[in-house]
Amino acid sequence: MRPSKDVVSRRVGDEIVLVNLESDQMYSLNPTGARAWELLAAESSRQEIRAELLREFDVGEKELDEELYSTRWSPHSHVSGSSPEK
Repeated sequence: MRPSKDVVSRRVGDEIVLVNLESDQMYSLNPTGARAWELLAAESSRQEIRAELLREFDVGEKELDEELYSTRWSPHSHVSGSSPEK
């Protein structure tokens, strides 16, 4: 998985703002989401992203898994590549 070519990002403080150039939709990622985006842009796998976020942030495994495996991580919205990895 990697960020979609139709999405551009910009760091603003501790958040990242995403703009989908195809749909003109904007998204703001909190610090945890911003770090996940950076790892995704570095072509980390979903498992690598999960492990790194658990190490860096005070977040529970269940809460993190709900976010990482939700429809917000759909390849059709912000990322492109193969189907979600578990």
